[in-house]
Amino acid sequence: LWLACLCIALAHSGDSTAWVFSTTLLQLNTEVEMRGRVFATDLGFSSITIALGTYLAGLFLDRGVSAHAVAGATGLLMLIPTVAWGCAMKFLKPRPCLAAA
Repeated sequence: LWLACLCIALAHSGDSTAWVFSTTLLQLNTEVEMRGRVFATDLGFSSITIALGTYLAGLFLDRGVSAHAVAGATGLLMLIPTVAWGCAMKFLKPRPCLAAA
């Protein structure tokens, strides 16, 4: 149990760090006039994604799928955006951020 708690704490600290970095990069690359709209959209999509993930996990668990299988499938599904991001980063050209201008 202690190992599981430690792993969860470590995962959440990594997630929090990624959230701070992505928010900072979003702020640096968004025009001042658009920041409110962009951050509202970002938070809205985040809230919808969390709610949808929770709903689907509960639905699968209620239908008899094991928690182990749901957790494994969730982990595998997270590889899709990871691979997509990695591929996109190969083709995107770096550009100066708006904050430097």
